[in-house]
Amino acid sequence: ATEALQEEVFVFTNKIAAVVHSICNSFGGSANKNIGDAFLVSWRLQEERRSAINSNHDLGMDNSLNRSSRCLLSRRHEADKALLAVVRISIGLHNDAYFLEGMSSTAKDRLLAKYGDRKGPVVQMGFGLHAGKAVQGAIGSQRKLDATYISEAVEQSELLESSTKKYGCSVLMSDSFHCLLSVRVQRMCRKIDQVIIETDEDEGHDDYSEEQETMEFFTFDMDVDALKRDKSRRNSKFMHSDGIGEDGDDLLGPGNLTKRNLKRRASMSSLAQPFAPRNDKSNTGTTYPGGNKSPFGHRASRVLGGITDGDPITGVTPDAGNDAKKKPMLDLPTTTARYDISLWSNEDMKLIRRRYSQYSFSQEFSDALGSYINRDWKNASIMFKRVLEQTQHDGYDDGPSQYFLGIINKNNGVPPRGFNGYGIA
Repeated sequence: ATEALQEEVFVFTNKIAAVVHSICNSFGGSANKNIGDAFLVSWRLQEERRSAINSNHDLGMDNSLNRSSRCLLSRRHEADKALLAVVRISIGLHNDAYFLEGMSSTAKDRLLAKYGDRKGPVVQMGFGLHAGKAVQGAIGSQRKLDATYISEAVEQSELLESSTKKYGCSVLMSDSFHCLLSVRVQRMCRKIDQVIIETDEDEGHDDYSEEQETMEFFTFDMDVDALKRDKSRRNSKFMHSDGIGEDGDDLLGPGNLTKRNLKRRASMSSLAQPFAPRNDKSNTGTTYPGGNKSPFGHRASRVLGGITDGDPITGVTPDAGNDAKKKPMLDLPTTTARYDISLWSNEDMKLIRRRYSQYSFSQEFSDALGSYINRDWKNASIMFKRVLEQTQHDGYDDGPSQYFLGIINKNNGVPPRGFNGYGIA
């Protein structure tokens, strides 16, 4: 986007950073460093005592990556919060109006010309989630000092993020991260590959050694556009010009509201606030961006917020005397979100997960991947194609299935010599 936006790229990138940092912070994460348009965010885990590690020695996790992270614990649901933050950020990134607001018409036209034919929102990000140990400290000199993390774990998270494009999915997580998730959330994830982590010393060697590091890749499938489609459907249903809904209820007549409609409206109102402070009493006397007494703004929407009086990024407030020209903004969280396992089954989550639970999508992909790993590429090809037929019928392509079909076709359906079920990363 740098070529299209030129000097305006900084405001554009800072808006993305505000979404990423505020949501991660609300779920207990800490923004660590920014590398251009990439952001490193961390959650601190607890360490298991060595005696407990020894007692779990027979868990079957025998590769070096799992050994290095086996002593890590997520007692306060840090892994769940990190993944949930990614889901919330992905929802926020679909608000094109927020990111394009205030941009010059020339820059906007160049940006849309470059990405206008691409499916999805203007801002698209890949997320890599990994768990491991790191050393935190300051690097630099008296003239320039940066606090950062240094470890292989950071490099592996970068590897995961960069691999999202190859697999055609927005989120990739390692097995070290996946095993820290609660069981319920683990079941919502899909294993999409297993790879050998190749180092400089391994280059040029085709033989697999048990000493080499391996990693399993998982993804969290989500259809964020379903929220927009559902909003359009509800608007169509509840705003007929004659005031009559599809079920025959009088929707516009205040004296004829049915109990069912009142209950439905109350339910929608409760879903409109995805971020809740730990204690509502603590908000007394507190003013949030835009002069709000609530961290949710004046009118929260189903996504991340509604309309605020001020820009949470720049602090600019529109002319108070011209309400009609107030610009829609993302209502970013300013307090700590209250985590609850039920967040994984609320209405928004059901919507973005619906297309992946309507049929045996995960099981069919798992069977195809199993055949691929076991060198039965003929059967794997048939099953991957079947998965793609199902997903394309629903209006989308499954990136991992396309990736493996590409490898199978490139090798004419025959596993290469020495293939042992692992890819190379």
